[in-house]
Amino acid sequence: PDVRLWEDKCALVADDNGTVFHSRIAYLASKYLLKKKYRISHNKITKDILHNDNIRTSAPHIVMEIGGGHQVKKVINDLKKYGFGCTEIWKDAMNKERCIVARI
Repeated sequence: PDVRLWEDKCALVADDNGTVFHSRIAYLASKYLLKKKYRISHNKITKDILHNDNIRTSAPHIVMEIGGGHQVKKVINDLKKYGFGCTEIWKDAMNKERCIVARI
């Protein structure tokens, strides 16, 4: 089925070449995920300032679906602007650029 039949119109005709949501997600992820430290114990995650092997200091990856190659440069630039790095592009079954993966 055609994605236009069920997808939210804002997702299909977003401002800024379709990357306005990507930019906002990158900003929010950097604000709430990159700088926090968490202690992982007994299936609970609690905020902590301890420094040991059980602490994850950041989200390991952020993966965003894109609408095609025309969005790659802008989304990668936004991710880098907000502190993400080591980006890679995943292609779909039709060999089209479909996801951007950023690592900390």
